[in-house]
Amino acid sequence: MKTTYLKRTTYLITITLLFIVGNIKAQVVEQNARETAATLVHEGDKAPDFTVKMLDGRKIKLSDLHGKVVLLNFWATWCGPCMMEFKEIPEQIIKRFEGKDFVLLAISREEAREVVAGKMAVLKTKGIDFPVGLDPDRAIYSQYAKEFIPRNFVIDRNGNVIYTSVGYEENAMKILVGKIEELLR
Repeated sequence: MKTTYLKRTTYLITITLLFIVGNIKAQVVEQNARETAATLVHEGDKAPDFTVKMLDGRKIKLSDLHGKVVLLNFWATWCGPCMMEFKEIPEQIIKRFEGKDFVLLAISREEAREVVAGKMAVLKTKGIDFPVGLDPDRAIYSQYAKEFIPRNFVIDRNGNVIYTSVGYEENAMKILVGKIEELLR
């Protein structure tokens, strides 16, 4: 009697776990499909040109950076994963590639200058300090994607996108750093 009960319970638990794992896998596949559909520029594509106004007032045109490796990062002040990524940028990106043919273009998507300036002032007190660009009407972002941030595009010296990423994961910065190091060799 007890053996039959244990077998049934084990069977029900196994079926439940398989159902849960199947649902999780389906959600991951669906999310990946949504991210792919929302991506307009892919690895191997020529990076669309744009001019971004930086928070400090300078204007930077992507095509003027020809000959340099560029990390194009789209973010927003309200985006938690973006802020997690920002915590890693000073040490992993800015310091590591200082003095090399490399440019970080971190562009705030769809936010007013005052909001971005306020957030960067707060971040500066935490040691997170680097130039950021403004895309208040989403014109630049819309050339690259439809939705989802943070979003990164690693662009080679010839203006070609060689790597893209969406979202934030613990190992994501390590991958970005590796791709940039490869291009700088």
